[in-house]
Amino acid sequence: MVKAAAAFREANRGVRYAPARENVFVDDAPREAIVAFDPEAYETLWWGKSPYLHVHLRAAKAKDVAELLRLAWERKAPKRLLAAATNNG
Repeated sequence: MVKAAAAFREANRGVRYAPARENVFVDDAPREAIVAFDPEAYETLWWGKSPYLHVHLRAAKAKDVAELLRLAWERKAPKRLLAAATNNG
């Protein structure tokens, strides 16, 4: 059975398709934990010597992906933005 990718329109660019997978760079502990929790949705891959999380979006839970994206953002965010986000919410 073939599943179609989600599609959406973008102004002046036509139809775009959402990817079925995404790569997320998070620290080792959350990456290892989520891979152990749901190996069908997550796996560790390598970029040179750096491990990253490969997410199969159709199998992953939206709340887990949102948390992983938050962790990835916190890992790379400028200190000023991180402080502002921490103080506001």
